[in-house]
Amino acid sequence: NIGTKKFVDGEMVAFYPNAYNVYEKNGELYGMVAHGDCICDSERSYCRLNQDGTHDVIIDCWQVFYFDDKIYYYDAALDEDDDEYQIYVFSADVDGGNVSIVSPEVTEMPTYQTVIVYGEYLIYSDFNGGICVKKPNGEKIDLYSEYSAMTQIQFVNDSYVYYTECE
Repeated sequence: NIGTKKFVDGEMVAFYPNAYNVYEKNGELYGMVAHGDCICDSERSYCRLNQDGTHDVIIDCWQVFYFDDKIYYYDAALDEDDDEYQIYVFSADVDGGNVSIVSPEVTEMPTYQTVIVYGEYLIYSDFNGGICVKKPNGEKIDLYSEYSAMTQIQFVNDSYVYYTECE
């Protein structure tokens, strides 16, 4: 079982069941909620968390990443030209407003979803082993594309992308 507790002056004042990856903005709490009895359940949503322990779903997605009061997440959008859904990285305000696509098309939903904003660069996972970078001019670079290995981006430091790999 998972959940997030809120403490004020050492006293627990609220409990948010099934909530994790919590972020506070302007006195409101937001976070991921696993719908079910354990964190292993696959249905998850990004939600506004209410003081009484309830939540309001904002976006159905597996995970969000916070950078500069924005959230980043993977989702599918309908491509009008070929009438198929394509996967992209999206960005939105923390409250779920101002949603926009911020990446080129992602090959398939990554096994380890990760998005990092580094200056004006967007670094994100692509399927099993891909690591992509969207440059400020919109160009996509396949930084690493070993699709026979599963990689997980860990962090970026001094212009180097650090990741783990499992073969």
